This record gives sequence, structure tokens and C-alpha cells, in this order.
Amino acid sequence: MEIWVLKSFLIMGAMCMFILLVPFMAKNFNISPDITIFIWLFGSSVGIWFFSPNVSIESLSNQWLPVIVLLAIGLTIGAYANLALGRVVLEAPNPALPFAIVNAASAVVYLLSAILAVLAAKWFGVVEITLRGCIGITIVLVGLYLVSTGNRPVIDA
Repeated sequence: MEIWVLKSFLIMGAMCMFILLVPFMAKNFNISPDITIFIWLFGSSVGIWFFSPNVSIESLSNQWLPVIVLLAIGLTIGAYANLALGRVVLEAPNPALPFAIVNAASAVVYLLSAILAVLAAKWFGVVEITLRGCIGITIVLVGLYLVSTGNRPVIDA
């Protein structure tokens, strides 16, 4: 197994905690998803600042335009996506379902990365697209469809 795969599974474990935090905090402490998401992301940002050797004032101040663009995207699209995801978790029959659907973005990016590597090679690097990868992405999308539609039994736990 390649090291990036192992790292990805470890990250998946951390994200499981995040997925379960929103309904847990809402049910047990009456903390809104907005506050839970804010605290999680704030803590993540501070943690990245402290633990990453690549994040410093100097690294940010050398490239103002990309920093401003990223900040604008984060303040708009990022804020919307995170707040909306935190809120929809409480509406779903299972907190994992919205995250599973949202994480289907990886399937879209898998295909888009190939297109962008051809059409905008200057800005996007070379990517690997394989038949096995396409089959895997198709299975994921079919699985998401099956999980997110149809009647599901309700289990009160």
C-alpha cells in the first residue's frame, strides 16, 4: 500500500470525528451546527498555523494576490459550504449521508482534473486516469445513489 493511501485512511478517521461532532454537540449541549463548524474550523486554522512549517507571515506576505483571492473564496464559497453542510447534517436521517454526497466531489474532481490537465495544462499538472479508477468512481456514485434514495428503516438509538 502506498503511503498516501494509508495517510488518507488516517485522515478519514479524523473526519469521522468531525461528522459525528455536529449532531452530538446539538443533541447533548444544544450547540448549533454553525457554532460547532466555526469552532472546529477555527481550531483547525490555529492548529495548522502552529504545526505546519510552511505557514508563516512571511509565506503569506510574499504573494498578496493569491492570498486575497483564496481569502475571498473562503469567505464566500467556503463559508457557505461549511455552514450549509453543518445544518443539513441535522436534517438528514443519518449524519453520514450529507458528507457522503458532498464527498462525491472527489468523483467530479477525478474527471475534471483530466479535462483541466489537457485544456489548462499550464495551471494544472499531469494527472493519472485509469479504467480501474473510473470503475471505482462509478461504483462510488452508484453507492451514493442507493444510500441517498429509497426508504430506509428508522432506528431510534
